[in-house]
Amino acid sequence: MTAISSEACSVVIANAGSGKTWTLANRIVRWCIDELRAGRPPEPARILAVTFTRKAAGEILARILAHAAQGASSGASGEKARADFASVVGNATADEYLSVLEALCGELHRLQVGTIDGFFHRVASALPDAVGLPPEWTVGDERDIDEIRAEVAATILADPAAEELLDLLEDGEPKPSVTTAITKLLGGSGQSPLDMYRATSAKGQAGIDRAWRWVERLLSVEKFGENALGAEQRADLAARFAALELPKTKKGAPNASWMKQHAALLAILTEGELRDLADLPYFAALFEGGLYSKESVPNEFHELAVLLAAHLRAELLRDLASRLKGALRVLPQASAALAVAQAEKGLYSFSDIGRGVARAAQRPGSPVADANALRTALGCDIRDLAIDEAQDTSVEQFLAMRPLLEEVLGATRSGRFLLVGDPKQSIYGWRGGTPGLIAHIEESYASRLSPGVALTRSFRSSPLVMDFVNRVFGKLSDDLPPLVESAQLVDLVKVAPWLKSEDLALESTESAFKRAVARWPFAHHESAKSTLAGRIDAYACAKTTTTTDEGTAESETVEVDTSEVDTVGGAAQACAEDGAPSGELDACACAAEIAARVHREFPEHSLGILVRTNKEGNEIIAQLKSRSVAASDEGRATLLDSPAVAGIVAMLRLIDDPSDRVSHFMVSRGPMALATKLAPIESHNTSAEAGAAARAFAVRMRARLADEGLTAVLRGVSVVLTNAGLSARDAGRVARVVAIAEDLADVPMARTLDFIDAIEADKADASSSDKVRVMTVHKSKGLEFDEVILVSLDKGWGATPTGWAMLATSATEPPQLVSPLANEQVRKWIPELCVLERDERRRRLLDDLSSLYVALTRARIGLHLVIAHKQAGKLPSAAKLIMRAVDGAANSKDTLGAMEPMATALTSAKLDGSRPFWSARLGVLAAQKPQLIAPLAGSALNPSVPNPRPLITIVARGGGHAPSPSTHAPASSWEIDPFAADGDGRDSSGAIIALRGVLMHECFREVLSLDAIDSAQKREAILGPAALRASIEKGQVISTKLIDEARAVLERCATGAIAQALRPTAGVRVRTELPFVRETAEGLVHGRIDRLELTERDGVVVAATIVDFKTGAVGADQRAMREKIAPYAQQLSAYADAVAEMYGIDRAKIDLRLLFVDRGEVVEV
Repeated sequence: MTAISSEACSVVIANAGSGKTWTLANRIVRWCIDELRAGRPPEPARILAVTFTRKAAGEILARILAHAAQGASSGASGEKARADFASVVGNATADEYLSVLEALCGELHRLQVGTIDGFFHRVASALPDAVGLPPEWTVGDERDIDEIRAEVAATILADPAAEELLDLLEDGEPKPSVTTAITKLLGGSGQSPLDMYRATSAKGQAGIDRAWRWVERLLSVEKFGENALGAEQRADLAARFAALELPKTKKGAPNASWMKQHAALLAILTEGELRDLADLPYFAALFEGGLYSKESVPNEFHELAVLLAAHLRAELLRDLASRLKGALRVLPQASAALAVAQAEKGLYSFSDIGRGVARAAQRPGSPVADANALRTALGCDIRDLAIDEAQDTSVEQFLAMRPLLEEVLGATRSGRFLLVGDPKQSIYGWRGGTPGLIAHIEESYASRLSPGVALTRSFRSSPLVMDFVNRVFGKLSDDLPPLVESAQLVDLVKVAPWLKSEDLALESTESAFKRAVARWPFAHHESAKSTLAGRIDAYACAKTTTTTDEGTAESETVEVDTSEVDTVGGAAQACAEDGAPSGELDACACAAEIAARVHREFPEHSLGILVRTNKEGNEIIAQLKSRSVAASDEGRATLLDSPAVAGIVAMLRLIDDPSDRVSHFMVSRGPMALATKLAPIESHNTSAEAGAAARAFAVRMRARLADEGLTAVLRGVSVVLTNAGLSARDAGRVARVVAIAEDLADVPMARTLDFIDAIEADKADASSSDKVRVMTVHKSKGLEFDEVILVSLDKGWGATPTGWAMLATSATEPPQLVSPLANEQVRKWIPELCVLERDERRRRLLDDLSSLYVALTRARIGLHLVIAHKQAGKLPSAAKLIMRAVDGAANSKDTLGAMEPMATALTSAKLDGSRPFWSARLGVLAAQKPQLIAPLAGSALNPSVPNPRPLITIVARGGGHAPSPSTHAPASSWEIDPFAADGDGRDSSGAIIALRGVLMHECFREVLSLDAIDSAQKREAILGPAALRASIEKGQVISTKLIDEARAVLERCATGAIAQALRPTAGVRVRTELPFVRETAEGLVHGRIDRLELTERDGVVVAATIVDFKTGAVGADQRAMREKIAPYAQQLSAYADAVAEMYGIDRAKIDLRLLFVDRGEVVEV
């Protein structure tokens, strides 16, 4: 380690992998030794060290104990440890280390090393009244808090004016329902309007008025008043505009474009809403002067437009003020209702507790604001303070800690202080993380702090990786701006006087991109492992649906929080639907291909596949499974990705509802059948017989649950499955399910569905010892891998944010301004909104930069970058920055050397993941050491090798299989019951018809074009898997006769009208079995489109054809066909509405087509 300052109070900026935890642990040991040398006992229990995760806290405590023990050791090992630690601890003796170790062990139960949330929990437990909590309270899990929010939503809905009030809170996007608006209002992820209101209310009514009534102040200053433009004034303006002479063409005729737009302006003045002028580009052109439709704007037009523009601005400001007033009517009501509901149940989230502690810490006279009273209440003295991961601290958390910070750094006590952090690794801005706090503390307490310390040497990564990081970020101020549209780099000079009047920082006028770069400090990185080999490869992929090139910002789904694909079955379908041409791989498939090859090449290497969203992670997991690569999925579905757990969940569903045929099918075969003792569902002769068996099982199991308890029953199932043969990973997942049951043993559950909810909501770390791990970048924080694959590099940075935004320029104060952002047209007339929009964009850009930095620095020796072949869009992205920065530094004297430009190499790259289009190497990677005894495949000794055959085969609910043929109405998968007739279920029962239909749908889901069925061999390759899926879907064996019929249909479809309809067309992308859900005024519409053909131009969908496959029309005459087709028209119309909404295309550009495959006929609808 490079020698660093040993002063009592300091700030350490630690680059990734530079020994942050090592330094923090040694500093605490040094504090204890300093106490010994002063003639006092070490008293380590008087040191408070806080971080952000239990795992990090455990690592810090373990390091403190280990360093003390190593320093106390005798012999050569002890001498070496003391020499290593001397850069921080100083020249301490073995006896001094031993005294510290004895003190640590003696006070182990009193050591205060934990999470910052845990510390706030202690404060709230000791002083519940001061924090605003009831005497009996506890921390509720996410499900508990969500239930309370739902109850509060119902309370708000009971108000007759609820919908009207909530309309005022809309963020410019249409709301599918009032309930959705309320749910979004009450928060749960990201920064909701309620979160913003509560943050501003920390300063009392003055804070609320400052943040929420700024538009009212603006109206007052501009003296528009409350009255809109009067009818007489509008009529006068309309007459004056009508009297203007429009520009003429060279032939003397009025300009047609001007005539049309001028008529639209007059219509708005005479009949429409004045605010509609904001959406009229013609009026904006008149206001600005210059040109419109190649004609100069006459001066008289411009003067009238300026006069009218003042009234338009006033109208828009009044609208905005009305929405903010409405928010101030709804939000206090919602906040109060939520507080009452939580107090009644005594359930709070950690953020609720932190908010309560922060408010108490700011309240004069509160014991939380008095460090002495706080120490007394906690029953311990806090002499020294260490804060880890300071860049992730929120304003509320800082305010809650400030009384202790003030005292430790004050003049009255001789406390020690250490703050460790790295602004470059701040990736939680979306939930309040404020990296600016580090600089604030350095500035505010400069007289008490020693000079700042920077740890820049990585003890993790190869010099090649570090040099790559230096190239990407070393000249950020030069490399990022050229990737940004020039308009986004212009300062908002015209709002400077308003900012000054509001006492706001003038820096808020600056470009979001300039501000983000200026506040993202980067120092040159070095590697402490000069001999460590390394490799960096860049692969090209087809453009994927997850890329965001331009437009408005997506909703943050970082933790990937939020509304993403939850099941591997659904993910597999989503990945298959991407529509890349044959042989070309999308980003997810490319990442899986790279991972499979790297894992084969170096099976001992740990490999992290880092993604932006859980949806991408689930897609990659599905792709890895198809390549027989075992991997741990550390996204949202940590338990349900296990077939064994899915089997247990199916059993619990069947106990709750014996009519659940899908669950019955799943638990009546394979090892689950050994646990349930159920015969295969299809072995029963009739539907009634199968239902009776399910009901008897449910009654039997309910009795066992009542007598033995859920935990005992699940333990028994676990034993059966383990004996049948579980992989180490599945065994771990099942053990976690049993542990959840133990935790909930004292909680009465009316139904097993309650326990299923607990399984689905479980957030426990379910990572395994698999060498390949898939996770979000946020989840990877604090981890390292031998090699890293980065997938989400083409997502656009700095897209226009939508919804509600805030101006928060101070690292220690609540937001200064809050507002809905409205749309771009409105912001043109209210440029003050652009200040909030830019500040919101700045925070997101900082998160984007930090996410890329965190992702790159997880790698020890290898980086594999997946980059879209076509770099389109107006926004910058990680991929664009990497290519510009690396290519621009090609002459740098580093380990990368002079390389072929990445951008040039990308143009000729293959898109199949077979080889990189750009590579850099340093040394030679070590090969795997030979093993004398090969461990058993799929065992705990070798978890990265998949089992030779699945022990439990599960079909994920709702994902991957075709539903009953084409329906957009909610329907059971068993709509036509295969057990409705005795015997083999002939056509008279409808079962065989339904079975045939499902089989043909399963066949055609694999047919992207005619090429897939143009030979007998290809058709046979489709038939086998399709028959298996249809059998699982319907719970019935597919007979040889049905397979023969399907084979004949496929053969006929290879020629004639059907073949022509399936013939591939240039510029058309095909998606099959595309699921959708859409909320309409009539209710929820959902279904699965058999085939969707998307016509694209320059990567944008401009038209579509919806194809629905139909069977069972052989021999029907024209009248019968018309009657058969009529009901499908409404169905296809609903499909078309959904497609128009999904892809943003004109409804008239969507064609509807029915393919009667066994009839060989194509019908346009």
